[in-house]
Amino acid sequence: MLPLHYVVDHARDNTVHKIACARENKLSATVCPAAFFSVLLGCVRCAGNLVCHQNFNKVAIALRESYEMDKDIAEHLCHNYGTRALQLAEMATREPVGRVRAQSATCESTFFWKRLSPQHPQLQAEVIFAIRHEYAETAVDVMARRTRLGFLDVKVALQVLPRVLDLMQEELGWSSERRTQEEASVIRFLNSMYLPEKQSDSAT
Repeated sequence: MLPLHYVVDHARDNTVHKIACARENKLSATVCPAAFFSVLLGCVRCAGNLVCHQNFNKVAIALRESYEMDKDIAEHLCHNYGTRALQLAEMATREPVGRVRAQSATCESTFFWKRLSPQHPQLQAEVIFAIRHEYAETAVDVMARRTRLGFLDVKVALQVLPRVLDLMQEELGWSSERRTQEEASVIRFLNSMYLPEKQSDSAT
């Protein structure tokens, strides 16, 4: 058996057909070498992930057309989640209106996906998905390993921290004391990512 950091998520004729790369610390799987190399020939390397190119495009198109996502959001979700991006989108559509999607003021059938920050494609729905489907239990886990905002943009991570904590407290039933502890842990983490001291002080 060959250890891999890839998720087998589709089968054709009982044979592995497509592999989507799972991020480090999220999931690992093993597949037999023959199955792996049979699908490897039909795949392309894209920004560190191995995905079936044809299905990658289909997922991005589905996210834009069926779920009305902006192009940068669809590309971000495909890059981070592969075909599981559709699972995330479907989960989010079942959330109460206003939680992770906002209804258009001019058209009741049009919704806007709530980002964590206008500057980045990460969605608020990703926080909920991380908890329900990726077993995230701490705010540091969500900020650093799931959304990766703690690595990509420390200042923005600090700005969106209150909303992340709100969502996690709702999902996990945290007490006020637990929320305060989680906030302090994230601030310590962001400090380790060279967040200026005056900014970390203002967040606490």
